[in-house]
Amino acid sequence: MVSFQTWLDKNFPKAGRREIKKIWVLDPLWGQGLEGHLDLRNFKKLRELHVVVKSLTGIDLGGCLDLEIIDIRDDGGSVAINLEVFSHLTKLKSLDLTAGRMEWRGTWLEQRNRRNNFCGSLEALKNCKNLELLYITNLPNIKGGLEYLPSKNLTYFGCQGTEFEKQLKPFNFNVRAWQLANHPKQLKINEGETENEEFITTEIENQLIIVEQKLETIYGATIEQEQNQSLWVNLYQSLPVEGQTEERNQIAQRYEPSRTRIVNELAQRQSANFIYDTKVKILAFIVILIVVSFILQLIWKILKPFWNFLKFLVGSKKETEKE
Repeated sequence: MVSFQTWLDKNFPKAGRREIKKIWVLDPLWGQGLEGHLDLRNFKKLRELHVVVKSLTGIDLGGCLDLEIIDIRDDGGSVAINLEVFSHLTKLKSLDLTAGRMEWRGTWLEQRNRRNNFCGSLEALKNCKNLELLYITNLPNIKGGLEYLPSKNLTYFGCQGTEFEKQLKPFNFNVRAWQLANHPKQLKINEGETENEEFITTEIENQLIIVEQKLETIYGATIEQEQNQSLWVNLYQSLPVEGQTEERNQIAQRYEPSRTRIVNELAQRQSANFIYDTKVKILAFIVILIVVSFILQLIWKILKPFWNFLKFLVGSKKETEKE
């Protein structure tokens, strides 16, 4: 294994680090077994960071204020890294921490299940106002803070396998729509619009128009259509009463079945997952019992001749004493 610091000193002389704008650390390709803490404080002009390693224990981006793209794939997962390490990156546009692993397959890299171990709250990213893409798929240790996540420029939020999946599915994974419906006051604070009384109403109206435009391009009973209908209903029900017209009430009634179906589907999936997990645990327990029983029987078969011999010796000794 080679420490990150040793690797950095060898490949990036300290004299030229301030001018480096992009770093790729693809350890599966090199097979060097890089590990330890990644200290990039001296890379003042760094804009892109791509890391695919197996044992990342920490990362320091203290001086990298120009970072725009970060992609970290760590298969080690032994040390939890808090999202606070990215809290100062105000120019950040893309953050990909998707859990999984890249493996070298002769001539290409193949994605496997990785075990990124990032944790913390999304509130840590509240200063990343330029964030457009955020991927935290399969990172269940990232919890809470969704209301603080900057959503003005956010176009995609990959959150499957986290607590946010259930929260956002009825809103078709639209973070801004969810914030408008659930935390309008915090959204006004996030956007610096606390004095603007019409801000929330205007934003909901804008989002409704965007969803309506999407629905106009979707034909047939597709999942995408149902998800957008669910989003429309949830947004509409967040509107102040004055914004709810009779025509829109009729649309909401037409879209309501889609929203109900998606909400019910989430409940059923959660129930099915619980039942499945319970079955797996019971099955695993039964298998363990069978294996333990088999091992004990095997041990007994091996020891039985010695036991019988011991009994024979004890019996012979007793008979000798009687005589």
